[in-house]
Amino acid sequence: ATVGNPTVQWEESEKYNIGVDFELFKGLIKGKADVFNDNRSKILLTGRSDVPSYFGAAPPVANLGAVKSKGYELELHFNKNIGKFRLWSDLNMAHTENKILERATPELLPDYQKPEGMQIDQVYSYVNNGKYNTWDQLYGSTMHNVNDNTYNATFGADWKGFSAFIQLYAVNNVTRQVVFNSLNAQSNAVYHEGTYWSPANTEGTPIPRWLSTPFGDYRGTQYMFDGSYVRIKNAELAYTFTSDLSRRMGLGGLRIYLNGNNLYAWSKMPDDRESNFAGTGWASQGAYPTVKRYNLGLNITF
Repeated sequence: ATVGNPTVQWEESEKYNIGVDFELFKGLIKGKADVFNDNRSKILLTGRSDVPSYFGAAPPVANLGAVKSKGYELELHFNKNIGKFRLWSDLNMAHTENKILERATPELLPDYQKPEGMQIDQVYSYVNNGKYNTWDQLYGSTMHNVNDNTYNATFGADWKGFSAFIQLYAVNNVTRQVVFNSLNAQSNAVYHEGTYWSPANTEGTPIPRWLSTPFGDYRGTQYMFDGSYVRIKNAELAYTFTSDLSRRMGLGGLRIYLNGNNLYAWSKMPDDRESNFAGTGWASQGAYPTVKRYNLGLNITF
């Protein structure tokens, strides 16, 4: 019932990775640096838009896509013993970006609407530049493209039987969409969105409407937020009993610990969500908030 394509084949990828490992000051500092590149071609495309509707059927899948990806990863490890006291830290950062080279785009599509030259799943929207309060202030604005960076830092210390560590995770250069759909479908729910627009407050949030919702583009980037954050991802405090004390209790080993994850986050986001996809059309509606966890436990060895 569909149009086939007997020429389809496996996608092809050319990859390279250049890395270096190093150690300094008798193991005080260790590290790794990697640069990688991935040129993927003959990507199998479905839902093609380059075939006009008068073709009379859904166009067949075809190997017509190409994407270039590149980036780098950095790692640093510190370890210092001061008598029975040990300090350590693990730091790493990753940066990755990609660019669509080919995607079977209609030739007559305006350049700014073509995916070539953009990153995969690039978000397109009208861009706010303040509130438009007069007709003279209405004008167009160009799109721009960003790539996110991720960071991870873990710090720890050991002293006799005590041990502790804290892990920080961070992201920047990223935009998240959180939609506050006040008065939607005649509901009486109104979200807290700060102060609303008025003649005296021309920079306020657009006023929600009842049974009179204009085309969604008038909101521009109202629901786009700076998704950068720093989070305490994990932390732990533990004590390992000495082997003599463990044996007195008839055990091979005993360790007690208190730990937790997703303990706190610093962000300009209105709330803390691990994912902003909910399958509702809008990317964030219904996405589950990030869960905090606390664990108190024992590790017992017989």
